Amino acid sequence: MSKEIYLYTAGLFWSEKAKSVLKRLLNRQLRGPRAVQDSLFEGLRELDRSFLLNFKLRHFVDSVGVLSNARTLAWVLQQKSKGLIGKVIAGPNLVVTPKDEGGVLESPLIDKIIVPSRWVKDYYEKISPGLENKIFIWPAGVLAPSQNRANKVYDFFIYNKLRENELPEKIMEELRAGGFKVGNIEYGKFKQADYFKILEQSKFLIYLSKSESQGLAMFEAWARNVPTLIWDRGFFEKAGVKITGFAASPFLDPSAGMRFKDFQEFKDILSEFMQTNFEPRQYVLLNFSHKICAQKYLDIVNA
Repeated sequence: MSKEIYLYTAGLFWSEKAKSVLKRLLNRQLRGPRAVQDSLFEGLRELDRSFLLNFKLRHFVDSVGVLSNARTLAWVLQQKSKGLIGKVIAGPNLVVTPKDEGGVLESPLIDKIIVPSRWVKDYYEKISPGLENKIFIWPAGVLAPSQNRANKVYDFFIYNKLRENELPEKIMEELRAGGFKVGNIEYGKFKQADYFKILEQSKFLIYLSKSESQGLAMFEAWARNVPTLIWDRGFFEKAGVKITGFAASPFLDPSAGMRFKDFQEFKDILSEFMQTNFEPRQYVLLNFSHKICAQKYLDIVNA
């Protein structure tokens, strides 16, 4: 019986690893899945728990976690069918819907499925009711760096992931008309280091996105003690399937910020938002450190 933790990613295959390198060179967004993996690895190290990554099995192991890549999951399931694996835990970065990649996530060989948040769990279960008792929620952790007391350049900074939507421009005009210093970035058009620098220079972050499976960019703002005001329609819809829930801000806590559903509500709550004494960094430190989240992953594996 093995005591090591066996984890698998896209790096199991050289061709998949090469694709990841190429996408990074082309400046395509791969940061989410990689950040999730790195958080778990760092947390396990902090817990002093050894793990083996993309290990070619030669003997029976109790449990295997597949963190990313449907091809890697298919390989692991083959090993289980050969009697080399006792339990397979799949997720969180594998597919967009349970029907993708030939429905590999619906395989009866999978014992547990990990997703980042409640709305993703609800969405999966609505599409594939047979998964109802298999799905567990696990968000990754983030690093909370030492606090930077640098002067703030921006009152508000807008993180925009919307396309062909007038909301970002309307919000920017409203804030500038109120005399606030406002900046903005568009998803996919900046480097991570630039985003971190912007957070250090900003009093508040306004986050505009239709959906976030976890929302690591929000967590990174909270870790730097930047409160967030988040647009959230209160639902998610894809391929004719609709679920209600906070799909754009699944982990927003009252200590970290507020949400609004439309431009009118944004105007209505702006003053309250600015006057509230938020503590987003403390929220992260108490709930989403690498170590805390790694332990929660182990709890799911061992349950």
